[in-house]
Amino acid sequence: MLATLGRTRSLADGEPLFHAGEPSGHVFVIDAGTVDIFHPLESEELRIGQAGVGEVLGEVTAVVGGARTATVRANGAVTVREIDNRDFDHWLQAAPDAAIRLAAEARERIDRTRVVQVLADHLGVANAEIITAITEQINWHHLDAGEILFTQGDPADAAYIVVAGRLHISATEPTPIDVEIGRGEIVGELGILEDQPRSATVKASRRTTLAALSRPSFEEITTEHPTLMLQVFRRIVSRVLRPPPPRPVAGSVAVAVITPDADPDFVARLSAEVARHGDTLHLDRKRVDTFLGRRGIADADAASAGQVRVAEFLHEADVIHRYVVLETSRPTDDTGLAAWTNHAVQAADRIVIVTSPHPTGAERRHLEELVAACEARLADDVWLACIHPADTRRPTATGGFRRPAADPPIGRVVHLRAGSHRHETRLARLMTGNGVGVAFSGGGGRAVAEVGAVQAMEELGVPIDRVVGTSMGSIVAGALAMDDDVDQLVAFAMTKLQGIKLVDVTVPVVSILKGSLLADGLERSFGEQRIEDLWLDYSCISADITVSQTHEHRSGRLRDAVRASISLPGVFPPVAHDGHFLVDGGVLENLPISPLVADSGVETIIAIEASPPNGPRPRTPASATAVSGVRALRAQYGKDKKSPYPGVVATLMGSMLVGSSQARAAALATDDVALHLTLELPGLSLLDTDHVPEMIEHGYADAIDQLRAWLTSDAAGALQNS
Repeated sequence: MLATLGRTRSLADGEPLFHAGEPSGHVFVIDAGTVDIFHPLESEELRIGQAGVGEVLGEVTAVVGGARTATVRANGAVTVREIDNRDFDHWLQAAPDAAIRLAAEARERIDRTRVVQVLADHLGVANAEIITAITEQINWHHLDAGEILFTQGDPADAAYIVVAGRLHISATEPTPIDVEIGRGEIVGELGILEDQPRSATVKASRRTTLAALSRPSFEEITTEHPTLMLQVFRRIVSRVLRPPPPRPVAGSVAVAVITPDADPDFVARLSAEVARHGDTLHLDRKRVDTFLGRRGIADADAASAGQVRVAEFLHEADVIHRYVVLETSRPTDDTGLAAWTNHAVQAADRIVIVTSPHPTGAERRHLEELVAACEARLADDVWLACIHPADTRRPTATGGFRRPAADPPIGRVVHLRAGSHRHETRLARLMTGNGVGVAFSGGGGRAVAEVGAVQAMEELGVPIDRVVGTSMGSIVAGALAMDDDVDQLVAFAMTKLQGIKLVDVTVPVVSILKGSLLADGLERSFGEQRIEDLWLDYSCISADITVSQTHEHRSGRLRDAVRASISLPGVFPPVAHDGHFLVDGGVLENLPISPLVADSGVETIIAIEASPPNGPRPRTPASATAVSGVRALRAQYGKDKKSPYPGVVATLMGSMLVGSSQARAAALATDDVALHLTLELPGLSLLDTDHVPEMIEHGYADAIDQLRAWLTSDAAGALQNS
């Protein structure tokens, strides 16, 4: 019996039983008196509840680990029994029915604590009366993956706080919406304020717990406490001015290893890397059995008492810990997915399936089973990690892993060399939303200097997990992604870009240049290399002049994507692609930041800009409104070799940069970019490809000091754990 365990401990009025953030070593049962429970704020404590005789405290962290989530103080004289965690575990094993009852009670308590955290941290509510009024009137909603919370056009009858899990919000009109929100977010509050039908459809992306506050309850509380209404309005305005990212960070990740190419400690190493970014719990079927004190409970059948306990346990772990890595059962036969694997998939924000690049028939069957179990998920929720032999130079033929749109899709393929610490740490960062993304700008020949900036990043230990390029930057980013090696990148620049000849003049009906030399050069540089088979996650930007918007190339032959991205309008012919014409991405986004902002795997964005800060100026006074090309040509090749006017290509490139300057300024005005590396490159022109070594040296020199200063600042704080 629990009543016989532990030692008695007495507390005076106001004496703390434990503090938030302390490690958990004991469970407490209140024998006499009451205690107050407090949530810590920045400068004070907020009282959020009470517990009295017979109630158990600290049992959640005793079971799932982690630090105390609240501070508890005696309210008057109090007597408790202090029970060692190990003794409490043994009691749970001997009393499974009591364990299930305690789990249900603990779940509601930690869920209410999460609601308090949202109210205090996200809405700024620090009034105990308001918090008590809200928590006393909330109702709990539990949704499975794919289950709809409400549909666009439904009456708005409640607001919801996401306690655990994820919601997908979608709408087609009047404004298209496609976003996900995660734990700690609020949905539906605008509808009950406006008294209008729901403006979007909301469904669960995974198993999700919500705290619901009905419209009548909200109106009653705001009538009594008008400040709540003001705080809700502030949140709405803040969200309008700065919308949330399309996908929240993954807090819970299921890692399903279906290939023997991954050694037994692969997931443990991944978890250790994830732990560098925050409190992390690594769970597999054996650990779940151990935590819950029952052998085989992790594989309990659906609808059984054991299955309910596992679901409660995973929910508690998700709420308590910043990250939870769920290692699924490795397949051993053809009997389908193990129950524990299904538990993990349903409880995870993201599923990473670890396979070989050329899976066997058995691996493909297991892959199909896992993808089918993710049927209700968005593409970005399901990733593949392909483990290649350690001596692999470049991945090959893995593009087929990206499924057709009609099937449950694969959102991303991450390539790893077997045993590569560099690649494993990259996967750990990306899958938990802590990746480092680098944007490579256009800038003509000056963009070659971005190679030097990459050298500086490598020297200072700044990782690169995702790359995006525009125009000439698409070539630099592609070469880096192809080999994932700075020395190879430098060699590429020296051999493929030094003195490159692109001039093949044609009758200027479509463009000045025919583009054959450019196409031949790209073929020699990249061959049949596909974007899907690059070591680094890569994309590049072109401008779709058919529909007047950017186009992001995420798959297909690398040289075809780069050819579109570098197609300077008027100089090179536009590229035909799926019934559209594409030109140089610098027309709309010369510094390609937006794909990185939208990437749920990226936390830190570094933008490298090689474009000149200013365009061409007249070298001598030039006031004519008509210019003779013959005279300009004579001036260019005459005694001074200078013309008061820029050439056609320089004018077109300068005009293109003007066109994308607004997007650049808007992106840099936000907090999205952690570091903007500007390469000054004095004396180097947009059209210079004859001085590649000097450009690389200039790029390195310009970047290294900026990087050093940034790495010692608070702005690089998130990167210190990488």
